[in-house]
Amino acid sequence: MALTNAYVLPTNRIGDILGKIRDGQAPERFTQQLLKDWGFSSTNDRAFIGLLKALGFLTPDGKPTQRYNDYRDHSRSRVVLGEALRDAYGDIFLIKEHPSPADRASITGKFKSFHNVSDHVAGLMTKTFLGLLQHADLSGKASVAPTEEVIAGKRLSSRSASSSRRAAPGGAGPRRAGTVLTAASCMWLRRTRDFIGVQCGVNSTTKCDTPHSPNNRCYGFACTTRFDLTQG
Repeated sequence: MALTNAYVLPTNRIGDILGKIRDGQAPERFTQQLLKDWGFSSTNDRAFIGLLKALGFLTPDGKPTQRYNDYRDHSRSRVVLGEALRDAYGDIFLIKEHPSPADRASITGKFKSFHNVSDHVAGLMTKTFLGLLQHADLSGKASVAPTEEVIAGKRLSSRSASSSRRAAPGGAGPRRAGTVLTAASCMWLRRTRDFIGVQCGVNSTTKCDTPHSPNNRCYGFACTTRFDLTQG
């Protein structure tokens, strides 16, 4: 499982920044200057970038991921955030499937023991988690975030019937595991969301924009290279 150590001090502004993400256009890169343009000018606000990376909204170099764009859909933003919390704070959900502020003591204890931090820092991590939790829906799954079992081979093969009617660059169509995709094909699959949910193996040459999530799903593919779907 996983348990991020990212936290922010202005937890009262978590809702504000999530609102900016939902309502605005995804930037080419999420920077400190963008935070300032949004009204987050305090040095403490810079920690939001690290938090968004931990949630899988941004790549390590600050580029918005597919999850970032999925969150911008108001109709499912809460569910998308719920899945992000399960990925980033997996160990918390081992304590309680549906944690709440009433579980603050046990959550703080988990942060303290897992990261070997002081009570104060563990409290800040807990406050950040609970601040995010109130904006999330843990009851369902986002339609674009398949379960671990719904990996590329299964996901793509289910669309084989309709693929013959769709033109794609480089002859892209349903792809089985082991298929090497060109950049053009990858871009097409990304647009049609056939490429979401690819499970990366240890020896896979698939390149992810973000680190693997605990269930080995990849979000936000870098479509500038070739991809080898090695598992399925």
